[in-house]
Amino acid sequence: MSVLRSLSGYQMYRMHARERVHGAGVVRFLLADEHFPRACVCCLHRAEEVLHSLPHSEPLVRWLSRTRRVLTRARLEGLDQMQLHEFIDRFQLSLARWNDELARIYFLGEIKPSATAGS
Repeated sequence: MSVLRSLSGYQMYRMHARERVHGAGVVRFLLADEHFPRACVCCLHRAEEVLHSLPHSEPLVRWLSRTRRVLTRARLEGLDQMQLHEFIDRFQLSLARWNDELARIYFLGEIKPSATAGS
């Protein structure tokens, strides 16, 4: 509950889940809820919308779309604590690579996508 409250998401979670707060439901909500503005999937969708208006964004948009699908289809409830930790670690590393690619294209002036784009 404290994590949800710190993200101003407790009420929305309760409306969405309609069940008592439990760890697996909170993780699913924070990672994959399309309507909660602080959920990862919602943020990725918004970034994808913004990128569509930028030149040279195709590899970044493909990555966002693929990552959103992975998050929404993941069976997070079936993961034990170690597996969930590994899943989130992989997601964070992927975000870091995507951020590097974004910086390379738009801030470092290297237009051609690198070989690691979308990985």
